[in-house]
Amino acid sequence: MPNSRARATTRCLFLVTLSISLGACRAPSPPHTGFLTTYDNLIEVTPSSSQYVDPGDVFSEYVALIIDPVEIKADLTRRKITQPAAVHLTQFTTDSFINALHDRLPIVDEPAPHVARLRIALTDIRRATWWLNLHPGMKLTGAGLGGAAVELELVDSLTNQQLLALVESRFGNRIEIDMFSPYDDARDAITSWTTLVRKHVVRAQAGLSASSTGAITPQSHPARELVAHPATQSEPSDERCP
Repeated sequence: MPNSRARATTRCLFLVTLSISLGACRAPSPPHTGFLTTYDNLIEVTPSSSQYVDPGDVFSEYVALIIDPVEIKADLTRRKITQPAAVHLTQFTTDSFINALHDRLPIVDEPAPHVARLRIALTDIRRATWWLNLHPGMKLTGAGLGGAAVELELVDSLTNQQLLALVESRFGNRIEIDMFSPYDDARDAITSWTTLVRKHVVRAQAGLSASSTGAITPQSHPARELVAHPATQSEPSDERCP
């Protein structure tokens, strides 16, 4: 009888874990907030990612970059994200893109010919669920992962011609152990987007057009070969997990 109860309990726990992990394994479809100059160019790559790269090699003509202040389009109240945490993530996003691109395109402040502008909005922020990440096996299911969603575009600083666009929702890293950091998964997502944009810039400067290299995809970028990750900033003191 005790063995039967134990087996029944084990089965119940397995089913609960499975149902949670199945619901968490796919990033949700990202919203369209109206932030981009146009959504008409986007091509759906996966249900959670739509992308566009100018099919020619026009981007290779750009010699400098403006990075606009990162905007927050997420519902912070619904996600229980405080203002200090939102400020932390916007600064982390700005620093990450500067770190990823400054050696390829000097960062400038004024629009000019052959200067591109990078516009970024975080459209969703999800805290990690710390108690679902206490065990490495649970971490691998993705059940407790946090993440983020973004709308970003590179445009001509004078004409606003769209050169690159990305609308994507992304979870954090299932392998990395960051169980006590509610925002590390969001930072993982942000780092993946900096790598993706850098990859396109590197290809464009090498004279490889989008038509010759295929669509950029998050699954294909070799992150560690393309960008040195910025140092992780300390989190707001009021945002640590209980």
